[in-house]
Amino acid sequence: MHQLTKPVSGLIILITSIASSSLSAKVGVQEAAMLGKELTPLGAQQAGNADGSIPAWQGGISNATLDERVGPNEPVNNPFADDKPLFTITASNMADYQEYLTPGQQALF
Repeated sequence: MHQLTKPVSGLIILITSIASSSLSAKVGVQEAAMLGKELTPLGAQQAGNADGSIPAWQGGISNATLDERVGPNEPVNNPFADDKPLFTITASNMADYQEYLTPGQQALF
């Protein structure tokens, strides 16, 4: 075993433990009380945005929906089968949607 392996391993463990402890999220009592009312169970805002491009959250996929299967050992039915795309962004029309695309998404086009 190399002489530096143990100190480096110990340092990596120390840094990882410090980083992970500082990343733990803490929610206050008031914020927790808003869950299921103003916030979704995961903490997102339930209300949609003003222009309607983000609809209000209606409760997500229920267990009843997940239990509706095509048959035994078959995948869950698609609860969004009737949804149709509103638009398709391509390299030729991406300028029309540039304000909604990140620099990384634009670079991919």
